[in-house]
This record gives sequence, C-alpha cells and structure tokens, in this order.
Amino acid sequence: MRRHGSRRHPAFRHGLLAGALAAAVAGCTADPRAPDGSGTTPPDVPGAEALRPTPLPDLSDMTPAVREQIRERYAALTAAIEGADEAGALSEAYGAMGTVLMAARYVDAPEPFYRNAQALAPDDRRWPYYLGHLYTTRGAFAEAASALERALALRPDDVPTLISLGEVHLEQGRPAAAEPLLAQALALRPDSVWARVGLGRAAVMRQDYLQAVEHLEAALAVDPGAADIHYPLAMAYRGLGELERAEGHLRQRDSGQVRRPDPLMQAMRDSLHSPSAYEREGIQALAGGDWEAAAAAFRRGIELAPENPSLRHRLGTALFMAGDERGGRTQFEAALRAAPEYAQAHYSLGLLLEGNGRFEEALHRFSTAVRHEPSYVEARVRLARLLRRMGRPNEALAEYDQVIAADARDPEARFGYAMTLVLLGRYQEARDRLEAGIT
Repeated sequence: MRRHGSRRHPAFRHGLLAGALAAAVAGCTADPRAPDGSGTTPPDVPGAEALRPTPLPDLSDMTPAVREQIRERYAALTAAIEGADEAGALSEAYGAMGTVLMAARYVDAPEPFYRNAQALAPDDRRWPYYLGHLYTTRGAFAEAASALERALALRPDDVPTLISLGEVHLEQGRPAAAEPLLAQALALRPDSVWARVGLGRAAVMRQDYLQAVEHLEAALAVDPGAADIHYPLAMAYRGLGELERAEGHLRQRDSGQVRRPDPLMQAMRDSLHSPSAYEREGIQALAGGDWEAAAAAFRRGIELAPENPSLRHRLGTALFMAGDERGGRTQFEAALRAAPEYAQAHYSLGLLLEGNGRFEEALHRFSTAVRHEPSYVEARVRLARLLRRMGRPNEALAEYDQVIAADARDPEARFGYAMTLVLLGRYQEARDRLEAGIT
C-alpha cells in the first residue's frame, strides 16, 4: 500500500503496474436544488421517533450522470417518507440512499440515512455493516467496531463481518481481540486468503514472526497476485533477521490486492453507475489479473469523466499488464495532458523508461513525481535506487535520507541506504545500519 498522506497508490513496482486510488470526496453541505424532504417528518411507523434529518449533500463536484442518479434516489426517498405506511419500505428507502452516497465516495453524508434505516429495521444486518465500513473509512475505529459487532450479533457466522471486525481491531492495535474473529472466519472458510492475511498481520504485531510467515506464505500460495501480502511478509522476515528475503518481498508489494469476497460491499458498489464505481470495478479486476475486464471498466468510467487522470492512469496500467506497452504509455500521457502535475503518471512513465534503459529520462520523471508530490515515498525510493544504479551514490543517499526523515523505520529506504554505503566503501556504517534494521 502506498505510504503517504494521500489515498492514492503507486502506479506499479518493478515492472508491474498497479494504479493509484483516487480518494477525493465531495463535501456534505445541502444542495439548494435538492427536492424538499430533508426536514420532512416521516409517517407514524415504528422507529420513526428516532429518525434524524437527512439533507442531500452538495453534489457540485459530482459528474452530471452521478448527480442525476443521486437526485433520483433522493426523490424516491422523499416519496417514501410522504407515503410509506410501514417501517420496512421506509428503511429500504433510507438504506438505498445511504448506499448510493457511499458508492459515490461520500464519507459523512451516508451516516444519517443508514442510522435511520437501522432505527426502522433494527434486525437488518446491512445497515450496521455499512456503518461499520463507513466509520472505518473515516478512521473512527471505535465506532466501526461497535457497528460491526452489532452486525455480527445478527449473523454470527458471516465471514466478511468476522474479518472486517478483526481488521478494525488490528487498526486499533488489538491483535488479541482480532485473532479469535479471524480464526473463526478461517475455520468457516479454510481457503480465505483475506482471513489468513489478517492472522499474519496479527502475528507480526505480536512479534510471532514464524507464525506470521506461516500464515502469509500460505495466503500467497493461494493468491500469488495479491502483492499487498508482500509488505507484512517482508516485516515478518525482517523480524526473523532474513533481510534478503525481506528485501525480495518489499520489491513485489503493491502490484495487486488481496481478494475480499464481500457480497454486501459489492452490492453497494453496484448501486451507482459512476466514474468511481467503474474505477473500483476495474481495480477489482486488476487485483484478479483480468486485464481485459479492468480495461473495459476503466473505459466506461472515462466515458463519464474523460478528463479524469486517475482513470486514464489506471487504463494505462491495465493495458500495460495485458502486454500493450504503447497503449499504456498513451494513457499515461493522456493523464498528464489532463493533469500535468499528476505524480503517479510521471512515476509510471519513469518505470517504463527505466525498463527500456532510458535512465536519464526515467530520472527526470521520478524527479518530477516527487517535486509535485514530495510525500510520494515509492517515487522517491525509486529515484534513489536509480541514482544508485547510475553510479551517483551521494545523490542517492540524499533521497534515502528524505524518506527516512519521514519514517525512520521504512525498511526499503534503510536497506537501500545501507547498500549505497557499501558502494561508497563505508562498510562498517552499512553493517551497523543493517544490524539496526533487525533490532
């Protein structure tokens, strides 16, 4: 996973592309063109007394197609408020509105809709489940845990809920709370890579590196394309002092994601035809190695948002992975025409150029990427590695220094720094840094 302040991910590592996650979300101020209903009192149905106001958020940043879908859904909710005579139908209308807003990447606006749906249908596990994921997106892990616990109480054997709650506990730094949930999920679904990765992460947190390696290697054997397994696996091998293996796994991270079979989250994503929905569909196809399906999804997104640099960049990723390097380059260049400062496209072009032996041009692209986005860790590490490769070790050390200054424990930067010291003949310093890296 990309390790800096934005929510975008690197294009690809070591020849494998993986695009950046677009994460901009619109604000939640009331849309003056929204249909009346944000303050409408619901009918006298069970649970109505607990309902909250549900204004339509600001839609000005949405594409026209998305705005129209959200307004249609809100109009349907308004009609349900005015005419429903039983809680189930009204709960569905509130929940559907929350779902379409969540699919549109709003992080605050869906909450009152889901809370109203839950108040009207307290036995429907969908609404606390979606609330749990919404809170997770916001980093509100205590609220996420509470919501997911409620969802789990309604269906104790649901594997996605068990794993989602376990992952929240891991984010809270509570591996002991996470492991029983993840173990239960694995017992229910022994082939679950998602559960095994969670157990591996928990073992790393407990510094039980042998068990972590066992879980993570098993997960990787089932899903070799899930390259986000490589980072925790690298940390496990580092903990065991196996630095060469750790470095090998660090080089392979970020080119694919663990498959997370989750029917409810898939239903949420499918509820809206939008650039972001097609982007997520394409990301999922990329993670599964289906380059053709990924490219088709990104193209559908581009039809709705032709100037979206993230979609252009991801389409380039899919085309490159399918063997169409020229097509990939064309899309990366199109992303830069739409957004000349889009760091991920500069980075991706840099990797193509480096792969073709055009080191000076690649160096320019990596430098441009970090100039536009100084916290872009992967681009800066790649810049440092290329400088080292080109026989410019002192410049490489300066770039590694910047990464380490931001995160003193960054393993790849620390390892690269040590290897650069070796090139300079500073062997004792290199040994000291390597030994410090495993303590």
